[in-house]
Amino acid sequence: MIQDRLFQPTNSIDHMDFHIPATLEEPFWLTAWFLCNLAVTLSTKSLYKLWSFTFPQLVTLSHLIATGVFAAMLVHWFRVVPAAKLNRNQRTRIMMFSLLFVTNIVLSNVALRFVSVSMHQIIRSVTPAMTVILELPEGKRVSQGILLTLIPVVGGVMMTCYAPDNDSSASGIVLTIVSAFVSACKGILSNRFMVGRYKLSELDMLSRMAPLSALELLPMYWFSGEHKSVVEFVDEGH
Repeated sequence: MIQDRLFQPTNSIDHMDFHIPATLEEPFWLTAWFLCNLAVTLSTKSLYKLWSFTFPQLVTLSHLIATGVFAAMLVHWFRVVPAAKLNRNQRTRIMMFSLLFVTNIVLSNVALRFVSVSMHQIIRSVTPAMTVILELPEGKRVSQGILLTLIPVVGGVMMTCYAPDNDSSASGIVLTIVSAFVSACKGILSNRFMVGRYKLSELDMLSRMAPLSALELLPMYWFSGEHKSVVEFVDEGH
């Protein structure tokens, strides 16, 4: 079966090692990322527009809790990847990074209230180009080949997502641009955690980052009064 060829578990009971053939690895993860990103964006916009569930902080909390739970299960229960051992200084840095992590998600969810899905996707597609620009001051050289690939990536998303737009406000567009900028910063720092001396796997990092970000968002959710609006929304029978 195709699934058996894509994911080949080892004979070890303690560690489940799923292998994706090298020729399919990049297309597989790019496709998975695009579909998941689109699904989350469409479902969030549907909550806002079709059901009038305009509570971005609660939506963000739901994303973070679900991500943390499933990532932790995959790391600590199914042992898909090993959990890294971090010292106190490394844990502190991850806690600081989690603030940027949650800011990125909150900005994106809030922006979706004020822009259309097509506008949101078009602006967010510029994130790879922002990442390249942000890394230039550090002296990181980018090959001409990588720069050229940004043209079909950004242009392709823009052409695919373009639609007549009457739902986007100026404040929503600015928020989306800021969220794309923050996303680029998050991507650069994520790379350092996964490739640098930390060498955290994607799932291990999410299992640590998502719960911290959820805890950091709770005070904001509470003191902003959004929880009262949620209670009123439920009492109205929605």
